[in-house]
Amino acid sequence: MLGAPAKKRLIALHGWSATVLAILLYVVMLTGTITVLGEEIGYWSAGQTERTVPFRDGFGEIVARLAEEVPQGQRETLTISGMGPDTARLFFDGHGDGPDGPSTHIYRVVEVETATGQILSDQVGPRDAIDFSRSEDFLARFWRDMHIRLHVPGALGLYLTGIAGMAMVIAAITGVMIHRHIIQEMFVTGRPGNRLVSFRDRHNLAGVWSLPFALLLAITGTFYSFATTVALPVGAISAFNGDQDAAIAAVLRPAPPQIDAQAEMADLDAIVARAEAAAGAPVEIATIHNWGLTNAEVVTRHLESDTQLFPTQYLFDGVTGALIERVVPVGDGPSFGNALLELMAPLHFGHFAGLPSKIVWVLLGAAMTYTIVTGLQLWLRRRADDPAWQAGAHAMAVAVWGLPIALVASAYGFFLASFGDGRDAATVWSFLLAVAVCALWGVLARRRPAEDLARQMERLLGIALILLPVLRLQMGGLSWGEAIVNGAGSVLLIDVICVGLGFGCVWHARSRAPAPTAEGTAPAE
Repeated sequence: MLGAPAKKRLIALHGWSATVLAILLYVVMLTGTITVLGEEIGYWSAGQTERTVPFRDGFGEIVARLAEEVPQGQRETLTISGMGPDTARLFFDGHGDGPDGPSTHIYRVVEVETATGQILSDQVGPRDAIDFSRSEDFLARFWRDMHIRLHVPGALGLYLTGIAGMAMVIAAITGVMIHRHIIQEMFVTGRPGNRLVSFRDRHNLAGVWSLPFALLLAITGTFYSFATTVALPVGAISAFNGDQDAAIAAVLRPAPPQIDAQAEMADLDAIVARAEAAAGAPVEIATIHNWGLTNAEVVTRHLESDTQLFPTQYLFDGVTGALIERVVPVGDGPSFGNALLELMAPLHFGHFAGLPSKIVWVLLGAAMTYTIVTGLQLWLRRRADDPAWQAGAHAMAVAVWGLPIALVASAYGFFLASFGDGRDAATVWSFLLAVAVCALWGVLARRRPAEDLARQMERLLGIALILLPVLRLQMGGLSWGEAIVNGAGSVLLIDVICVGLGFGCVWHARSRAPAPTAEGTAPAE
């Protein structure tokens, strides 16, 4: 049997490990809620008015001219995507002479004007010599990568987010078991007169309403984290003697190998026209395998409408231009697995019905984030007299408010560097600097109540959010008038969200400040 001191240490270890896991889950949940509006944030930060498509009349001839100038070995795969309203990117992937010999993997990235074909940039070399990033949408990508892998390199980041997803699955299932009167608790409001009881009521209310959503997000998010990091290697080991390439080829449709027979390519503009007529939507990305060979193929990926759950893709013969088939994500034809896989992204990111469904997902994500935070607060309040857990309360305050402060700080760095070449670095360093400042703030305020620290940080976050649209405008961003004229609703939406959240944070920080006593001092919590 364990003695009292050992049992106490085990309880403390259990509590602290649960606290760390809860903070990890909070980071994933908050950034995931933001990522639901990732496309709108990308337009807002870049000043774009709509999703860009690369093809316009005559652009196929420009692509053909540029492709013919690239050595055959370096055009095993050519991916064409939009970069801006009048620019496109041609991404060649193949092999050629390099430092590792004649079979060195060579990339070539060409950015061109879609109207004139003028080359804006041309990069050639191995992967580490190519800059694939776009500074215009770096802020949205920076926030999205934090949700996907916490900016931890390699598979470790996916493992961490996968663990967070599994923790959410357990929390959702045990939440159903805990709330025996779940229907009744869906309509329970806070009871006045007892601050802790009312706080627990709000936690239960948010948690119960978001339980199905939490389970849905947890399952789909865990799938994304573990599909390639765990499922693929395990499948390769068990069925393909560890050959992951063979496992991928068995599940996905592999690109055809290069052959020696040359052939003239079909008119790319005509293929795009046929694809858009079949899909009823513009081509967003075109992928061409084996340009100039008899087994050339063209795969078109189309913009999805608000009524579509996933993008439509078609496969064409690159030489004859004939439509071969509609492409499915996995295998050679429709299947239950395909249907399930195609549902994953719409259900996880909530874009199955356009902006309205995204707004619902954001609200449910906010409820889940609130449930995580308030659950941890309830745990800490029961241990408020323990000095060790008082430190835990300060750490939680820094994590809960420091993360959004750092995210907003990265946006400040992004916009302040708008007219320079170091926008990406400024975004990252602004985030890291804000993290360091918030951590130091927590250390310096360790002798003050954690509630005071949280209130001050919330007020700072509110002010920063209110001023963020002002900074965006001052740094040359689209004005509201320009956004309305050009139909850039995303710019208006994100600005309104920033200002609304900012005033909400300032008001909430002020409303929860302890009222002064008759002697002018604040009462104890």
